[in-house]
Amino acid sequence: MAKIILTKIQEKSHSFTIIFIAMEKATHPITVFTPKDADRFLEEHREKTGSIEAILLKNDLSLFVTNLKAGRVILSNGSVSILATLNKTKCENTHICSPYNAYITYAKAYADHFNSLWAKLLIITFTKMFGKLFQWTKIDKIIQLNNTISTINLHSTDLSALIPDIVLKLKKRYPKYTIMVPRLNQIMDSTLFTALKNGGFVLIPTKMVHIYDPEDNYLSKRNVKADLSLLKKRPYQIVYHDELSSEDIKRIRELYEMLFIKKHSRYAPDLTIHYFQQCYQHRWFEFIALRNQSGIIDAFISYARMNGGMICGPLGYDTTKPREMGLLRMIISLSLDRAKKTGSIYNLGSGNEKFKLMRGSHREIEYNAIYYQHLPFYRQLPWKIIAWFSNRFLVKLFKKHLI
Repeated sequence: MAKIILTKIQEKSHSFTIIFIAMEKATHPITVFTPKDADRFLEEHREKTGSIEAILLKNDLSLFVTNLKAGRVILSNGSVSILATLNKTKCENTHICSPYNAYITYAKAYADHFNSLWAKLLIITFTKMFGKLFQWTKIDKIIQLNNTISTINLHSTDLSALIPDIVLKLKKRYPKYTIMVPRLNQIMDSTLFTALKNGGFVLIPTKMVHIYDPEDNYLSKRNVKADLSLLKKRPYQIVYHDELSSEDIKRIRELYEMLFIKKHSRYAPDLTIHYFQQCYQHRWFEFIALRNQSGIIDAFISYARMNGGMICGPLGYDTTKPREMGLLRMIISLSLDRAKKTGSIYNLGSGNEKFKLMRGSHREIEYNAIYYQHLPFYRQLPWKIIAWFSNRFLVKLFKKHLI
């Protein structure tokens, strides 16, 4: 019946067709698939075979991220399927699943990203004042929607219409859990941002990310042109996704570990070789790499695209090589070139403020959207504190003192 009605409506008004489809998605019952239902999910959604949602549902998450222990479910209305992680552990997980490590442990290290002594002291004081309180109030008991264990998210535009139904479903099934939609910004997620705000979510600033607009001519920036020309001067071969071997994927994992685990923080997601193999096989991300004259990969970057948006995925380079080699410069320039040629709005993530600004980025605040109104007051308390601190101080620090 829906198809017959839809055909008649299409003849009269294309705009009304869009409204009809949105209503259909929003009102369809939400089904929760647990890991025990993984096979049934694939039987009902064969188009999801090989998708990150289906594979993460079926397998323990520690198989993909060594420092991650969390439950997971898929929420589906038949046409849209969203992976959600359920964090239960006591502050031991990577910061992409543990709010405690994101706002306390990881924040201590992040203080070094500010060029102001008082800014650093403010961040460190916050972590010391509220660390114990956040543990006591069970801040880590949380469900994160569309958490695909990446530090940058691509959110489907279809998620917006489902927010009211998803919240009702989760409050009934998991009444003791905070609900979060992580890592969104107003440029790439404007519709979802509005839907979450209207749905009672509290939007908490978390960091500053760098967005590249395809309308801007950032490839003509002096630094970008210098980076691209460096590719012609250095003895490296550009290697694209389909040209990579299984040995290359092992090397890629080593390069990621060099940069993010050994150099940055043990609370960054410690992605396993199995994760990278699945990424490569099922194209969760597209890889571009640089091979040296000895046949070894020295640097790589990855990206994913959806709905005209593009995000930077895992990247890495050989940190033992001299800085003058320009490995980071070259792989970033390759991803910028790809974003421009595909006409994609590109989220290159946070960090390296001056480096990215000099290459034409626009800074945007990234938010976590939090729903906690159904919880007792003591469970709401950490989020009220974080929201107040972030809006009162953190945004100003981001704009003035990040390096």
